Amino acid sequence: MKQNYNFKMLLCAAALSGSAVNAQTLEDVLCNLNLDYANVTALVPSMYTFNYDATNYISDGGGDMYDGGNYLNTNLQTNIPYSDDAIISSAAFGTTGQYFTRSLPGMFVMAADLDAVTTVSITGNVGADGSGIYDGHTFTAVHNGQNYNAFVKRIYSAGDPSVNHVFLIPENLAATHTYGTTTDNDLHSLNNLTGTTRVYYFLVSSASGGFIDNTTIEAITAEFLNSVVGSPSVDASASATTLCEGEELTLTGSGGTGGVFNWDNGVTDNVPFVPAVGTVMYHVNSGGGNGCSADSIEVTVNPNADFTLVPADEIGGNDGGVYINFTDGIFPMQYDWNNDGTGDFDDAQNLVNVPAGTYTVVVENGNGCLDSATAIVDSQVGIDENSVEVIIYPIPASDVVYVQLNGAFNFILSDLSGRTLKTGSANNKAEISVVDLPQGAYLITLQSGDAVVNKQIIKN
Repeated sequence: MKQNYNFKMLLCAAALSGSAVNAQTLEDVLCNLNLDYANVTALVPSMYTFNYDATNYISDGGGDMYDGGNYLNTNLQTNIPYSDDAIISSAAFGTTGQYFTRSLPGMFVMAADLDAVTTVSITGNVGADGSGIYDGHTFTAVHNGQNYNAFVKRIYSAGDPSVNHVFLIPENLAATHTYGTTTDNDLHSLNNLTGTTRVYYFLVSSASGGFIDNTTIEAITAEFLNSVVGSPSVDASASATTLCEGEELTLTGSGGTGGVFNWDNGVTDNVPFVPAVGTVMYHVNSGGGNGCSADSIEVTVNPNADFTLVPADEIGGNDGGVYINFTDGIFPMQYDWNNDGTGDFDDAQNLVNVPAGTYTVVVENGNGCLDSATAIVDSQVGIDENSVEVIIYPIPASDVVYVQLNGAFNFILSDLSGRTLKTGSANNKAEISVVDLPQGAYLITLQSGDAVVNKQIIKN
């Protein structure tokens, strides 16, 4: 019987972002965007699919939409490069800031994590060149219980494709926006962002200067939040991240939507199981979403020592023993035999010079995992000399050990670690040379028919 004792708990906490919780990582947002952006653009009336004809701005966009516009800026850096489908750590968004841009059919998106950024802006020139109308709009959108401030700037009715900016931030009542006062100026600045740690920006266009009214832009924004910002992130937690072989593990998901969590590797959420030895990365996603909101956790299962116990009978009184034979394990190990109390782990590997009885050892593997096993030492003390079936002499021996046993038998001579040194067979009597062995204790295992007997000898 084996018992395992090690068990370490892992506690997971959600990370706060400024005054509100960022519902998803940028990885989640980008994944959602790539899968579901068409849900957003489907709401744009007479959607114009503009061109991406430069690396950090839109040169024309087609149809004279721009004369070099849609430059991205913060108070820390201007003309920030487009990353298109890649998340980049960038000092433009603060010491720990990062962002991505995505150039999609009919919609340009930027999302960023901010670190002490106070201003985010769009600059450049619009193709309207003074024709048409510019205006702005602000409103509050609500998604998953979180209020968002939305800031809109539009240029339309110039015949060229309209330009429609939308900034979104988790609610910050101090934030304001300003924008250019001519239709050829692409300026749109989001200000007073102290405490804001996430910003979204998207650009859409309607053909031939089409006007996207407030009701429609609010519906587009709501769908952007629903499809792209999506549900709260999934968090993976484990009852332990380091275990011993045979211990139970419970993996639990939290967050997400729908209260359903799908794990890989055949795991059922919040149901204990016994994992195999090794290191495995377990992944989970929310069953209520599209699979983008996900998390993972690494768990290591350390092996137990692999050993057997070989008992030796008590023959002359208090001369029995139990020997540990290792087939696998990590040294150094520690041992706790139950004949002198428990829990001290100050015992030798092998138990020697003990009377007949039942003995249990707890072995602590070099990796900290604990196993136990039990052996029974039988006694031959008190048997009449004339009836003794096995005779071994001399003990101690210097050169030769003689073994007498009626009939044919096989023998194995091994050291106390279980390593086989000599084998052979004999009829009635065997002569085993020990002249080449170091001083110490050894085991002789005798097999006659179905009977197996273990004896201890001493080499002097």
